[in-house]
Amino acid sequence: MLNRQNISPLYRDVTRGRGGIAGGKFLFVNDSDVTSYIVNSGTARGTVTYLSLAGASGDYASTPDSAALDITGDISFIFYIAPTLAVPETAKEIITKSKFGNQRSYYVQINPYGGLRIGTSPDGIDATIINVDSNVILPISNGQGIWALAIRDVNNGAGGNDTKFYTSSGSPFVVPSFAEFTQLGTTDVVAGTTSIFNGTANLEVGSSDGGITNNFSGKIYRAQVYDGIFGAGGTLVADFNANDWTSGATLVSSSTAETYTLNGTATIQGASGVNAIRLATTASSTNDVYNNMAIVLTGGTGSGQNHQRITDYDGVSKVAVLSGAWITEPDSTSVYQIVDRDY
Repeated sequence: MLNRQNISPLYRDVTRGRGGIAGGKFLFVNDSDVTSYIVNSGTARGTVTYLSLAGASGDYASTPDSAALDITGDISFIFYIAPTLAVPETAKEIITKSKFGNQRSYYVQINPYGGLRIGTSPDGIDATIINVDSNVILPISNGQGIWALAIRDVNNGAGGNDTKFYTSSGSPFVVPSFAEFTQLGTTDVVAGTTSIFNGTANLEVGSSDGGITNNFSGKIYRAQVYDGIFGAGGTLVADFNANDWTSGATLVSSSTAETYTLNGTATIQGASGVNAIRLATTASSTNDVYNNMAIVLTGGTGSGQNHQRITDYDGVSKVAVLSGAWITEPDSTSVYQIVDRDY
């Protein structure tokens, strides 16, 4: 919650009740004053964005291997994707740490049937990879976006290892909580416990083997890796977020600090027609802190729009999701105010 003690009232809104004639004058009854506060203001940082991949060899984003990425136990992947084909002709990589030369660690992909697949190897060798597919396909059509969660529990406590897949709806700009995901199909149980190879491959978004295998075609908005089980104590160790991009061929994760390089013809593109805005870097870093507050554009592109209410807020990327579409979409010239009307 925001502390209003040091915030001066902006203005007073008068909420009008029902009216009637009394003594020759029209009077409102049940009037109430509502004090409004500006809780944040600034210049927006342009449109929200995504990684655009054409599916060609060499097109991907990558970050170097690091100790944090060398996960050997339970692992979770969270991502928002909009694949060109919901049922691709071949598997399409989403997040991988896997390369030729006995450097297979882990990956998650769309399989050729339109479902999800996790693969992990205990020793880096192709022949020992444990591949598990979801037994239900993703509920999307070509070009449609979706949140997905994939979890491998390497030791389920009963002599096996479990793989679970989940999906969630909602804006691509705010990562859902675990409670907002719904399991996709049923849990897959494989006999025997396992582990994940501590390899030296880079982490890739949209490909494997240094950008030449199973190249993704479509849009990737967010791709996260957790050391452990998401929702049960897992630690975020990698967070590719297209909204961290400013310019050039690299972006630095604002949550986990690794640097991603855009390779080949991979680009960061602006998402049009979305009900969201990227706030200034001075905005709060607390998730959901502006929820149910109003946002008003007071200058620049779209100035004068005041019909929006914030329904979700990501404190890392500073992206506010709104109750409806813009009449004129804001850009990097748009000046805004977030107003708490104390309702």
